[in-house]
Amino acid sequence: MQNEIIQSDKQTTRLQCDILSTLAYFDVFDHPLRVSEIYRFLPSNGVAESAIQTACSTEPLKSRLSNVGDLYFLSNRSEDLVPQRRTKELHAQRLWKAAIVMSHIIRRFPFVRGVFVSGELSKGVASKNSDIDFFIVTAEDRVWLCRSLFAIFKKIFLFNRKKFFCYNLITSERHLGIAEQNIYTAVEVVTVKPLFNEDLYKNFMKANSWTAQYLPNAESATQAARHKIPGIFLFERILTAIVPPEKLDALDRWMMEKWKTIWKRRYHELSPDELDQRFQCQRNLSTAYVGDFLHRVMDRYRHRLDRYGIVRAKQSLV
Repeated sequence: MQNEIIQSDKQTTRLQCDILSTLAYFDVFDHPLRVSEIYRFLPSNGVAESAIQTACSTEPLKSRLSNVGDLYFLSNRSEDLVPQRRTKELHAQRLWKAAIVMSHIIRRFPFVRGVFVSGELSKGVASKNSDIDFFIVTAEDRVWLCRSLFAIFKKIFLFNRKKFFCYNLITSERHLGIAEQNIYTAVEVVTVKPLFNEDLYKNFMKANSWTAQYLPNAESATQAARHKIPGIFLFERILTAIVPPEKLDALDRWMMEKWKTIWKRRYHELSPDELDQRFQCQRNLSTAYVGDFLHRVMDRYRHRLDRYGIVRAKQSLV
């Protein structure tokens, strides 16, 4: 099922409309795109990059876009977006080195099975104040043990700063599918970069093949994970040798309930629904999103679509 886009302006071709919607989405993040990136994030397939280049140079789309060099953006935006992106790319190169160092540390925690980079850095850019967002996969029924160990490590060794170790999403190796499916989560999934356990990363992409409904041209990360084989490190060997599995299971469940209590007390201003949405507490899933980022992104995206008269033929896919 394709993520179909149509526009009331009959002079605009289907391809031009798709290009415009793609640029509109990334405009939410002040992120101009190259033609190759437009192609990758296009909501339809069956076109070549050369056709996209031609469509961008043809009216009426030409009047709605601007470009500086190889970067395209909406015409109502400042050309400052281009040097800003290039600066972010340089900063991302430096931050990526820190991400690699942190992955060496994270993968040595007990029950960690995969370490991936997500968020802004996974798209090759990073703002001056960007955090390194890690998507971490654990052994089954060990999500909350890991989250608690991460919190202790961050508090003691990183002085509770999250710049180099932000872990908003933790799941287990047997629960890799992302339940919430929309353009935002699709982009996040296909841009995830593996740092540890390439095989698990491939399983993650297979478990989320639904992203093809939104991004049929998107390919997963081309670079190999730096650490392919998930070794069992000493701390985990000792822990599993002295603590029976049923005790670890009970401890993990207890920690999940403890985190529920912590977040409920810390964010008491949130309604129960808001709390459940931002801080998902399931046996094999933990999310922690303080801000209502997803809904803000989707609202801004819809506003841009409305501005250009674009509607989605399948609104449920937005």
